[in-house]
Amino acid sequence: MWRLMKSVALAKLARIVVDKLMGIKEGELVTIFTDVEANQNIAQAVLGAAYEVGAEAILVTMTPREYVGISVKGGLPSTLISCLKNSNAAIACTTRSVLWPMTELRQEMLRAGSRLMHMYLLNEEIALRTIPIDYEQLKNRVNKAASLFPKAEKVRITSREGADVTFSLKNRTVAMMSDGYCRPGELDMIPSGYVGISPVEGTANGTVVLDGAESGLGIGLIREPIVCDVKNGRITDVRGGFEARRLKKKMESADQNATNYAELGVGFNPGALPNTGNMVEDERCGGNILVGIGRNSHMGGKVESNFHFDSLIMNATLTVDGQLFLKDGAFQI
Repeated sequence: MWRLMKSVALAKLARIVVDKLMGIKEGELVTIFTDVEANQNIAQAVLGAAYEVGAEAILVTMTPREYVGISVKGGLPSTLISCLKNSNAAIACTTRSVLWPMTELRQEMLRAGSRLMHMYLLNEEIALRTIPIDYEQLKNRVNKAASLFPKAEKVRITSREGADVTFSLKNRTVAMMSDGYCRPGELDMIPSGYVGISPVEGTANGTVVLDGAESGLGIGLIREPIVCDVKNGRITDVRGGFEARRLKKKMESADQNATNYAELGVGFNPGALPNTGNMVEDERCGGNILVGIGRNSHMGGKVESNFHFDSLIMNATLTVDGQLFLKDGAFQI
């Protein structure tokens, strides 16, 4: 009975994605692709939803892809690439984020007006929490941030754990903006609710204390906070326990730009849990702040690197040119 109830619930969630968020219409060509290690129930539910609205939908299953540095090893199968280039919409139900690093393919599809939805690392539990939300409220908050951030001359992040860092976002372009609605020529994500932007190089100064989930060390949840000193846009020291030592070792084995203070991200999804260890959910949880280190060229910045690391500051306070945006992880806008 529980399995049947979950199947029915997934079907309803898939209709939200296909119908409400992507606006897929009868006769449109839709490519849904997954890999053998991903959640097949979700891929099948999305396929069923696309069929129900009358779309010409196909489901492609491939072997899981691996990363080499920041690139997808071997790229994507040529058959899949051909399908993607000829689709009105594409939905990735995979174990890794494969469309984002495939920059040339992604940009070609977006220029052609395709709608691209990332649903990687998604399972039933996360879907049930994060898809049935108030998307109008989400859109309003995301749009507010996307309007405010690129004008900001001074952004400050503080936390009870001791974070206190400032930087400028002046004239930077929002690189990642997820309000759930995937319009022609756009890429969005499930769970939805995220704004990502790259600080101006050389402007970050202070201390960040990373005490949430991480992506890049293979650990998941950070048990002992990682303390990073920042001067003129560069990480100058990393302190803490096992996680800090591992991060420092990885940075030292990478290129010289691995120390770049690369990214500010803010999560907006009201259904996401804050500290699960799954970065896909945690970074989009409403009120969580992401710090990126290393490469920022994929975010519209000027720094290339073979290294990128993301982690979270929990229950942070964020001010933007003196305006209180978050207080202890709660929105003030």
